[in-house]
Amino acid sequence: GLIDTGINLEHEALKEQAIEVVPRPASHADVSLQDHGTAVAALLVGRPDSQTPGLLPQAKIVAVDAFYRDGGTADRTDVTSLVDAIEALAKRGVRVMNMSLSGPANAMLQQAIEAAQAKGIVIIAAAGHNGAGGAPSYPAAYPGVVAVTAVDQELKVYRRATQGAFVDLSAPGV
Repeated sequence: GLIDTGINLEHEALKEQAIEVVPRPASHADVSLQDHGTAVAALLVGRPDSQTPGLLPQAKIVAVDAFYRDGGTADRTDVTSLVDAIEALAKRGVRVMNMSLSGPANAMLQQAIEAAQAKGIVIIAAAGHNGAGGAPSYPAAYPGVVAVTAVDQELKVYRRATQGAFVDLSAPGV
């Protein structure tokens, strides 16, 4: 399962890959841009013969766009959209959910994460971009969530990558 922004299914790396897009859980006037979701999907399941070969090109993704434009320049989400996305993917029977997003702690989000974990779902989340001395970000810092920090193409830690005891591993993220 992938909770992110929208995905451009016509992107060269994603054409004919096994990606199911679940309808948006919340209705916001302005849909998100597709840049981030497309990049994460390509990192995961990009065609091996593309410029962006994925780490798991044979895997199937069930994706939910939990983001929206707020009239400004950035894609945003809220706890209701994230919880709805988690529940939508759980209903689809996904066993692993990736959330390449981070923010402050939120009790409602923590409850949704715990409910998914109680069903045996593995949650993977971005550690954040708060730098080496930055505070932990959520949902990555919740117990049982696999927290992933970013490395670049040379496998060097990204200069803005959050680091700390809650981080479990590193992966491509620049």
